[in-house]
Amino acid sequence: MARKNLTNELLGVLIRAGRVESISLCYSEANQDWWLFVSHADPELGVDLSTERGAQRRFKTSDTALMLLHRLGYHGPLRFDYLAAAEAAD
Repeated sequence: MARKNLTNELLGVLIRAGRVESISLCYSEANQDWWLFVSHADPELGVDLSTERGAQRRFKTSDTALMLLHRLGYHGPLRFDYLAAAEAAD
């Protein structure tokens, strides 16, 4: 069964309901961009934040991703991960 895309709107609902366990802000050296990996309690939703069209939501700066989380009201654990270019090639 395919999971539904985790959009900004659905992430906001999960945050307000207290269903988000933690969020990882991940950096890709190869693509020079950031994305959000969300650990949450809804098994029907994906874990990567997605655009309305279904693509993985990417951010050019970490500030943009952090501003989104602030706007959505997230105050829980936040982890930063770094994916080196060599790891992306594997």
